[in-house]
Amino acid sequence: MSAVEIRGVSKSYDGTAVLSDFTLTVADTFITAILGPSGSGKTTLLRLIAGFDRPDAGTIVLGDHVVDDARTHVRPERRGIGYVPQDGALFPHLDAIRNIGFGLDRGDRGRARNLLDLVGLTGLGHRYPHELSGGQQQRVALARALAIRPKLVLLDEPFSSLDASLRVSMRRDIARVLAETQTPSIIVTHDQDEALSLANQVVILDEGHALAHGSPADLYRTPISAAAARYLGDANLLSAVVDAGVARCVLGVVQVGADVSSGPATVLVRPEQLHISAAPIQGAVTATIGSVDYYGHDSLAELTLDDGTVVTARLTASAAINSAAIGGGGIRRGNRVYVQAVGDMVAWPMNVCNS
Repeated sequence: MSAVEIRGVSKSYDGTAVLSDFTLTVADTFITAILGPSGSGKTTLLRLIAGFDRPDAGTIVLGDHVVDDARTHVRPERRGIGYVPQDGALFPHLDAIRNIGFGLDRGDRGRARNLLDLVGLTGLGHRYPHELSGGQQQRVALARALAIRPKLVLLDEPFSSLDASLRVSMRRDIARVLAETQTPSIIVTHDQDEALSLANQVVILDEGHALAHGSPADLYRTPISAAAARYLGDANLLSAVVDAGVARCVLGVVQVGADVSSGPATVLVRPEQLHISAAPIQGAVTATIGSVDYYGHDSLAELTLDDGTVVTARLTASAAINSAAIGGGGIRRGNRVYVQAVGDMVAWPMNVCNS
């Protein structure tokens, strides 16, 4: 059984369409990430599922029960959904344990204590929200959402106010807690890393439409269009001509799928598919290094090819700091290097690449 099914849902505000004929199925064991920029309809989608707003058209089904359609509207408190807003929205006059237990029957208050332990806040139940860090507050908010044993948990950009290192640890902890409680969930985010690392299923939402959906690996490796490729990771999108499983572009001859139609196309080359060397490589093209952004674990180098095309290459940390990697000069602005695209590339016929 699916946790939730959304069928052909549309929603407008003051004549402006926010969601248009949106359809989605979330499995009862899945974490689904809705990825999209501000204004794409992410929060509106959560509000419709929770019952805070009603769709103009379409059907929402939780489990095997219709909760919203043209004839039915189940009130939010009767849907059995846990909701975690961006800021946690804890009750400031209640300590952590009472925030978690809010709405539980007296006989079920022990569950609040168990959930406090589950989210890693053992011994902090007596603290009030202002005595907790941002990450701790979000853990309390998640525990409160899980306390009612929900059929589904909705998380509205729960990490947006946290610093980078804390976001990473929170993603891991939330994934662990949802797995241990076997609670299906939908998380909305504009952060590519969150969507890829946290979810079993990712939906790319663009101007109210589902642009693409699938597993994180499939969406990254084989996106259905150039537009979808841009949403997940850095993308070099190059004009090419395809013939018999190879594409000719500014990087020379690159391998593409045998099922790609011959003719003009757009080729996707991810930065990690570009190999850089100071020594000549058969089939490589020459380029000049521009800016280099160092991230510790890797670097992103901007390369200007001889025809003026700019591409981005991802370098491992060892390549970035090892001067021998490119002939003793290091990865430095102005260095001349050889660039080769390695592996199979994704390509789309030119007339459909942006659809």
